[in-house]
Amino acid sequence: AVRRWDLDKLPVDGPRRRMRDLGLHACACAGGGGFVVQHDDSVTHLAHHDDQAASASRDGVLIVCDLSSGDLLLRVPHYASIGCLALFRSKLLVCSDDGEAATLHIWSLGATKAVLVQQLGGIRKWNAPISFAYLGWDRAIWVRGATMYTIAWPRSATLAGGD
Repeated sequence: AVRRWDLDKLPVDGPRRRMRDLGLHACACAGGGGFVVQHDDSVTHLAHHDDQAASASRDGVLIVCDLSSGDLLLRVPHYASIGCLALFRSKLLVCSDDGEAATLHIWSLGATKAVLVQQLGGIRKWNAPISFAYLGWDRAIWVRGATMYTIAWPRSATLAGGD
């Protein structure tokens, strides 16, 4: 369930103060309003860019919403454990871990649908991202230990985020 609220109308001592302690809810703000998405387990990751927000919970559920309309763009109910996620210009990168190896999932988010563009599996756990240092037009970068890893893709093509 996605719920919209007007930040200016929230009392300072009420819900606005408790926003950081929601636990099972992911919050994101756009302009003067915001959204709360409810998960069944504790929210572990949250990312937003422009009018899109993505959240993941401890039970492996991934939810992506359009902040301007409140529409649900994507709900993946049974990912393995999610290690990290990043969102930039309608591109969503998710790193999941099934206990043996990690997989990078690259999503293209359009205005009305989300498309899984590519999965890169078999990443050894000690090389897998635990957070993304950079996600841009044509690459993502993460650091693990003393090593910097990069994944790159063409600027054109499928990752542009169109429908």
